[in-house]
Amino acid sequence: MSDVTYELRDIDSAGIDALTGRPLLEPGETYTMDHLPNGVAVFRAFEPGTNTPIGPRRRVEIDCPQPLEVAVRGRRIDITNGGGRTVQVRDLDARGGNLLTGRPRLDPGEVLTKRGVAPDSYYVQAWDGGENARLAPPIEVVVEDDEAFFDVEYVATGSSTNAGDEYRIDVGITNTGTEPGMRRVELRFDDEVVATRELELDASASTGIRFVLPGERTIEFEPNRSYTVTADTGDDTGSTEKYVL
Repeated sequence: MSDVTYELRDIDSAGIDALTGRPLLEPGETYTMDHLPNGVAVFRAFEPGTNTPIGPRRRVEIDCPQPLEVAVRGRRIDITNGGGRTVQVRDLDARGGNLLTGRPRLDPGEVLTKRGVAPDSYYVQAWDGGENARLAPPIEVVVEDDEAFFDVEYVATGSSTNAGDEYRIDVGITNTGTEPGMRRVELRFDDEVVATRELELDASASTGIRFVLPGERTIEFEPNRSYTVTADTGDDTGSTEKYVL
């Protein structure tokens, strides 16, 4: 341990910007840096108030696996825990807008969805709630203030159906954008388009569409197999499975 007070600097030209100012460190003192991005930071000690270095440069590699995956679709945000452990999600209000209520916990593979989010920049970060420790750098999430976005809320097909029978498929759609809009909604069985519908919605409005099949066209389904039923607005898709007896 050094018995000399020194001035700590980061060498921005050789690595990431890791310090704010040029902090003075007394013997035995610890300096903590928060919210650093992944990368290499290069530090060097100097005599305070001079350009006289003390010792060699120190390289520190920051490589924190990012467990959070964030997708923005219009005014909807999906935050997925793509890691292998339960995490606590926090938003950094001091750096952006207020996105979350409380500090939700996400198990591996779990998705947290926020709808109707106001246009702004937000920052979310994964924490170990028990240890009160950061697990990775924060992620910037930007919600644009622009056009309509038709979000597929659900696709429901009911129970299994016999081949040749009439059956219904219900689709819920919300315009999570900030402007009115019109979209052509496609219904697909696997990769085949079986029906379409024109839909117009005001901003923040929701509606349900019911497709009745066969109806718009005759469909030859193979019995005793499952089909992936997909509703596609051009902005978003939603899927479910339909078993045909």
